[in-house]
Amino acid sequence: MYSKKHIPLIIALLTFAFSSVESQVNLYQTTDIQVIKGSRLLENAFAGGLNNPQFSLINLDSTGLDDLFILDREGQKILTFTNQGVPGQTKYKYEFQYEVLFPNLKEWALIRDINDDNIPDIVAHANLGMKAYKGSYQNGLLKFTLSNSLVSYEFISGSDTNYLNVWVARDDVPGVVDVDNDGDLDILAFGLFGNAVEYYRNRSIEKTGQADFGDFVKEDACWGQFQEASLTNSVILGPCKSGNIIQTGGARHAGSTICTPDFQNDGDVDLILGDISFSNLVALENIGDSSFATMGNLDTMFPFYDIPANLPIFPGSYCLDIDQDGKEDIVASPNSKSASITQGNVWYYKNTSIGSNTSYNLENDSFLVESMIDVGENSYVTYVNYNQDSLVDILVSNYGYYQLGGNAPSSLMMLKNIGSTKDPRYFVEFTNYANVNQLGLFSVRPAFGDIDGDGDDDMIIGEENGVLHHFRNLGGAGNSYTLVLKDANYMGIDVGQFSTPHLFDLNGDSLIDIIVGDKDGHINYFQNQGSSTSPMFNAIADNPMLGNIDVAEMGSITGYADPFVRVDSVGKITIYVGSQSGRIFHYAVNQDSLMNGSFELIYDYVGQVDVGSNSSISINDINADGKMEFLVGNSRGGISVYSESIWDSVFVNPPIDTTDTSDTTSVGFIRSLENMVKVYPNPTRGLFQLESDLAIRSASIFDAVGREVSSIELRSALKTLQIDLRSYSKGMYIIRVETDRGPVNSKILLK
Repeated sequence: MYSKKHIPLIIALLTFAFSSVESQVNLYQTTDIQVIKGSRLLENAFAGGLNNPQFSLINLDSTGLDDLFILDREGQKILTFTNQGVPGQTKYKYEFQYEVLFPNLKEWALIRDINDDNIPDIVAHANLGMKAYKGSYQNGLLKFTLSNSLVSYEFISGSDTNYLNVWVARDDVPGVVDVDNDGDLDILAFGLFGNAVEYYRNRSIEKTGQADFGDFVKEDACWGQFQEASLTNSVILGPCKSGNIIQTGGARHAGSTICTPDFQNDGDVDLILGDISFSNLVALENIGDSSFATMGNLDTMFPFYDIPANLPIFPGSYCLDIDQDGKEDIVASPNSKSASITQGNVWYYKNTSIGSNTSYNLENDSFLVESMIDVGENSYVTYVNYNQDSLVDILVSNYGYYQLGGNAPSSLMMLKNIGSTKDPRYFVEFTNYANVNQLGLFSVRPAFGDIDGDGDDDMIIGEENGVLHHFRNLGGAGNSYTLVLKDANYMGIDVGQFSTPHLFDLNGDSLIDIIVGDKDGHINYFQNQGSSTSPMFNAIADNPMLGNIDVAEMGSITGYADPFVRVDSVGKITIYVGSQSGRIFHYAVNQDSLMNGSFELIYDYVGQVDVGSNSSISINDINADGKMEFLVGNSRGGISVYSESIWDSVFVNPPIDTTDTSDTTSVGFIRSLENMVKVYPNPTRGLFQLESDLAIRSASIFDAVGREVSSIELRSALKTLQIDLRSYSKGMYIIRVETDRGPVNSKILLK
């Protein structure tokens, strides 16, 4: 759809650094860790999951194929995927580095070209309506500038001309499409009080000869001559044939989505509607034309000839050419942020048309999601070594799954490390570890520690009701865990709602204490009053607001705190806290203030980590490089990984590793030549370092349009090289490094 002509060299940027001066923490997001489920390598394992995604096409990397922009309403999280396939194929890779290019967007957003300049623009939710951003390229980087903070239309009353905002409810998704085929984009949206689609005609072409997005008139208050039924997810055809007066009989449903295909390829706009109260899609064919739309040929279970969409609750549909074969496909997904299906929740209908009539067939009900770790709703992450093989495993719990028929309770997914100490690789070993789902609990959050002093780790879980449950490990020291529920409602501890425990000797008396996050955003401290083999805790927290920690957003009564205690290399104890906002907070522990007083807030946005909402956290060194990996869960049910070091390993068409002697399927590990040259810091203010295991012989610097701006020839090969770009303009630069094994290309962002 869009061609990015400004970057002729196509290079994959593998890591992006987030840093903060206050915390002195540099975190680098990475997706370069293998996860295998069954016999499949999960290509986007650490993309973070999808719950309520909205889809648009956008060209991010100038390969000639369109990529994907996604706004997930769950957590208001932007995700970007580049197209790694060929026409007729669906193969997308999560590329997080493009996410920072986009403005703060909430509720709904669509990528469109509103001024016909072949550069992507954005039409998005604004309070009381919609706003628009225009795209441009600056120093080779895509940049969006707010061009219209509240899109309005001309309203004439008598001799007065006024401008009113184009109303789009926050739960709706409008149609932004060229209805009248005049070259500019019009708007189709359900009105504020009506149950019919209003048509806002764009007059920019006829007035100026140039497409734009700021001159609208309400052309029709009942476009297509139909209205939504008030009690069912159907429509009443033809109620407005006598004029643009909407018939009475009940207010429309509180949310609707609009997709605008052309079923007959006859040049006019047809409709696919989703409704907030139902799980099906309704299709309407325009039996009129582009100048006067009249809807007919109703399909209330679209597509009736294949497998109809069934997405509780409130499906949205998006018309876009997913497989790049030149025919517009349809992707359907839930648009509601509550009570939405979280398994099989992204339905991809391939356009299989031959000739003029379109036909859509369900190709996949878990598009993209099947390539991720996604445990439904609210993932809680824990590093653990459940089989005692000295390799760090990963345990993922959840709130539960919303599925057809209702909620399924929490379960634990165990990712077994089948790699090595330096090269972790994971296999989904269990999806119901320790049979936790048989307890019927929701929002289970596990924590591990040898709480009974028998030499092995026990498990304490928190849950939605605010209590704790104790699982004793019968495996014994050095053996795989065998966890058995010993004490439900452990010690009578109850923190209200959404207990998130962490086990740590906080007061230094060699006894494991329990700290528990809660729904309010506080940390509850329970000091161990017993012995190493016979722990004892008060049912009421010794300090219900440890360190006066409160991670609730200003004005909010909930914070959903998730604590993790870390001891650094010099013995300093700090607490990292995940939160409802998605940010990670960092506090310095003062052992003299455990019962009262405040802990110093080191930073309230660690590493600029952005996972959307409801972050959970676990920290460990999983590749034995002395640097920590931050494992972060979120409300979408997925996982993200941020490291204190730049990972120098990627997977390129990994083959099956037949040398693995374990009883699980393994995939081989390949080191990429491109990633054997590190560039840091990146982004940079000018000075940066090249570091390589290979011998560097020369380096050339190119700007974003491919012009060489500098070059360095070395008399003798080096493995480290400092480069100074402080006198150059801000923007993206491409570095070509000649090594003794060939050329290596990298990108550097000068800010």
